[in-house]
Amino acid sequence: MERNTKLEIGLRIKEARLLRRKSQAWVAEQIEVTQPSVSEWERGDSSPSTSSIAKLCQALQVNFKYILTGEGSLEGNSDVTANPVSWEPEPLPDDEAEMLELYRSMTRSRREAVLQFLRTFVTK
Repeated sequence: MERNTKLEIGLRIKEARLLRRKSQAWVAEQIEVTQPSVSEWERGDSSPSTSSIAKLCQALQVNFKYILTGEGSLEGNSDVTANPVSWEPEPLPDDEAEMLELYRSMTRSRREAVLQFLRTFVTK
């Protein structure tokens, strides 16, 4: 996930938390993560898993789609919030799915070599 997307999600998480007047520690306890994790999400330093976002939405009673995309309104439950298991991400295009399948079949050392190549290829 790109830094801007992480930050946007993080800012919406913070908005929801402050709307409900809850601390990062309270949120962390409710969704069974650490307080530093919540802080990292809010700063955009890392991104929560989809299941963590769903738990957060349930705990704060806010709209899953809004937290994830910024669409709709913050308050209120969405179908996904009520039943997070029903949400499925968009399928990958065939070429990306093939790359992921090939990558997952590699040994750790080959994965590291591929990543190094890609980082060099993209930055030049």
